[in-house]
Amino acid sequence: MMSIPKYILFDVENVLFPATELYLDSLKIVLAKSTNGKYILKTDALMASEFGTMSYSDVFDFLHTGTGFARFTSDQKAVLANRLFVQTEYLIQHSDLIKTRNESLELFRWLTDSGFKLAICTNLPQSILMNYLVAVGYEPFFEVIVAPDKFEKTESFILWPKPSIELYRKTMNMLSANEEDILTIEGTSSGIAAAKIAKIRFIATNSPNQINLVNIKEAFIKMGVITEQ
Repeated sequence: MMSIPKYILFDVENVLFPATELYLDSLKIVLAKSTNGKYILKTDALMASEFGTMSYSDVFDFLHTGTGFARFTSDQKAVLANRLFVQTEYLIQHSDLIKTRNESLELFRWLTDSGFKLAICTNLPQSILMNYLVAVGYEPFFEVIVAPDKFEKTESFILWPKPSIELYRKTMNMLSANEEDILTIEGTSSGIAAAKIAKIRFIATNSPNQINLVNIKEAFIKMGVITEQ
């Protein structure tokens, strides 16, 4: 019999905000400003399918191999990656795509009222993540928040981003939980891959519009987490 999870983990990208749209907007701005309009991003669908698996630097390698852009040097990639990070951080604080969703608040309240504890486990950088959570008012709902750069790295411990399972291991350690105690909601291919490797139950989505009380209840019933009401 399937055990009932104690903890519901949330990825952030494409779960709580439309990350793919925002990242593509950010990338278009950076490319236009940095190349005086020489490079125009036209392959949104291709970029969107891969964005969740790439670092900021990897994005610019992908532009070369996947879309035919000229190859960027290591120095150029470093500069562009930094600009992409800064632009993304700015958009998360100012874009119309970033807003408090009443559906999310309703879901968080129902989950906590039902006895589940909530945590965040995401590849999103810590500074961007916290600015976002505070801005939209979601932070108080989460007992544990784990991001790759939140913890000091040592020779024996490096918190690699998903699809590595290290983020999950850190989260479980902080919650004193095991795999059976957890159900995670993932919005990127790297997150889904990590959940499969870690043998953690998951709900997959590609849009925060799908993450609402009706849909999550339906998914929980199908997974045997709750009984039909």
